[in-house]
Amino acid sequence: MLVLPCYPRPVAVRDPRLARALGTIRRTLEGAGWEPAGRRLLVAWSGGPDSGALLGTLRRVARAWDLELAVGHVDHGLRPESGAEAELVARACARWGIELRAARLELARGPGLADRARRARRARLAGWARELGADAVALGHTATDQAETMLMHLARGAGLRGAGGIRPVTRADGAVWVRPLLALTRAEARELAGALGVPVVDDPSNHDPRHLRVRVRKTVLPALRTRHPEAERALAAAARDLQDAEDALELWAGREWAARAGRPGELDVTGAGDLPRAVRARLVLRLVEPALRQAAGHGGPRRAIEEVTRAMAGGGRARTWVLPGGHRLELRPRNLLRLLPARAPAERSPGPDL
Repeated sequence: MLVLPCYPRPVAVRDPRLARALGTIRRTLEGAGWEPAGRRLLVAWSGGPDSGALLGTLRRVARAWDLELAVGHVDHGLRPESGAEAELVARACARWGIELRAARLELARGPGLADRARRARRARLAGWARELGADAVALGHTATDQAETMLMHLARGAGLRGAGGIRPVTRADGAVWVRPLLALTRAEARELAGALGVPVVDDPSNHDPRHLRVRVRKTVLPALRTRHPEAERALAAAARDLQDAEDALELWAGREWAARAGRPGELDVTGAGDLPRAVRARLVLRLVEPALRQAAGHGGPRRAIEEVTRAMAGGGRARTWVLPGGHRLELRPRNLLRLLPARAPAERSPGPDL
């Protein structure tokens, strides 16, 4: 376990690094419609520099912002160093007088371990937040995480929603999740953690090239920075623009849906050709959503949705498309789009009695 050096004396509030961090925290959260002051927060601290910078910053302004802080630490038990990291977190919280909730998970090795660990960690943090009456769980994601996520999502063919990456405020698993550091790079967070005197550890898995995220971090982003030093900030800003575009599109599509949806599984597409393609596609997605939930694991519906979206604009003859899982979309000449259930397999004719 590598313990990163930290400054022996904490910085003053007037330090420009802390002032910049506080400004970005307020802008990030308030821009998402979430006021940080006067809250009770459970800060998820792994022991690393990003979440350590978040905890150290919030701790410095707790009195001024009327914040109540608690810390949640989940030890996945997957690395030999994890026990020592949990001890570091416990010692720091005891020294600062911050309530700590900690747990060690026992996860079976095997396929999907990283995803199972993530879901188990989120479930434990959400449970602690409810027990503590916390308004939100604060996570230490940075602009660098945002840039990595955005690039990976684009590479696998994500649409507008996925390309927007990580949102500053989300609601899932019965909890509110806030990410105040999304406008700070990982390098800035690491420097801030040291300046605030927060002891942190460097997780070796963050340097393991077997993970795609690490390869993006170690190869793709440095290559972009050689030409564009502010590449991380530019990508993070683009993610915010994409999130705004997604919100606007969803609002427009919602209004069209309210005006056009009839009986369950039916959509009036009269005049849909006058709508932008993205709005038409979102209407189709809303219509087929129940079928897609049932057809999980049957592959993506993108090709069928693109064809239906084009046909909505062209009008004309009736057509039928088969979705993954067997559900059908039927476009009728009277401008009605219907979602139909999958056809039952044809029954065999009974054989002769022998």
